Amino acid sequence: MKAIQADQFSSGFDQVRVIEQEKPAPGPGEILVRMQYAPINPSDLNYIHGTYASALEGVIWNINHGTPAFDPERAIPCPQPPYILGGEGVGIVEATGSGFMAKRLKGKRVAIAASPIGTWGEYAVTQARRALPVPEHVDSEQAAMSFINPLTAYIMLREVLGVQPGDWVLQSAAASALGKIVIKLSKVYGFKTINVVRSDSAAGQVQALGGDAVINQSTDNIQAEVSRLTSGRGVSHALDCVGGQTGSDFVQCLGLDGALLCFGTLSPDP
Repeated sequence: MKAIQADQFSSGFDQVRVIEQEKPAPGPGEILVRMQYAPINPSDLNYIHGTYASALEGVIWNINHGTPAFDPERAIPCPQPPYILGGEGVGIVEATGSGFMAKRLKGKRVAIAASPIGTWGEYAVTQARRALPVPEHVDSEQAAMSFINPLTAYIMLREVLGVQPGDWVLQSAAASALGKIVIKLSKVYGFKTINVVRSDSAAGQVQALGGDAVINQSTDNIQAEVSRLTSGRGVSHALDCVGGQTGSDFVQCLGLDGALLCFGTLSPDP
C-alpha cells in the first residue's frame, strides 16, 4: 500500500515522501480501514515540523514542582518519526481484530481518529473506540473532518473555559474550519463571538455564518475594536491559534478574570 511518511522533523516538507509498505493488520480491539478521504489539518503540519514534540519537552507534568519532569512514555500524542501522517479521515472497515466493538463495524463506512496519526495512506489501523459509523445522508468529504476540529472547539469552550451564555469569546483565524465551528456553537450555547480575520473575503464568510462581530486585523486595531465592542470591559474568554503579536494583542483584550487559551501555534513567533 501507498502512504505518506515523515522521515524526520523538518521546517519544510523535504522530509515528507510517498512510501510503499505492507498493509497493516488490526490487533485486538482494532479495525483496518480502507481510506477514502483524509483532510490536511494545521495539526498535521505540527507533526511534520516537530512542534508538538518540542513543546511537550518543556511541560512540567507535576505542577507541584518547579523543575521539568518530561516523561517520553506519557507523550502519546507525539511519536518520533518516521511515521505515517494524518490525524483523521473516513473509509470502509475491511477487517477487524477481536472484540465486540471492532467486529460490529466490519463493512461499515466510518469516520476515524488516528492513534494519534496514520490516516494518510490507502489503509489505516485504529482502535474501534476511535471510529464512528457515518449515516447515509452524510457525504464522505464532510465525514472525514468529524473529529479534530469539532471536538477541539467543543472541549476548549465547554470543558476548559466553561463559556456561559452572554459571554464574549474573542478568536483568531475565525474563518478557519475550527473558527467556523466556534461560531456555530455560539448559536447553540448562547455566547457571543468577536472574530479576528486577515482579509475582507474571510470577514464576509464569518458574517455569513452569523459571527456577532468581525475585526479585520489587516486594517483594524484589535485592542481598540474589542474595547469598543465590549464598552471597555474586555472579553471573558479568548482563543488564539496564531501566537506572536496576535497572542500579545489578545492578552490586552482580556477583562477582569478573563482567560486566554492558546492552541495550534501557527506562528513561529512566541
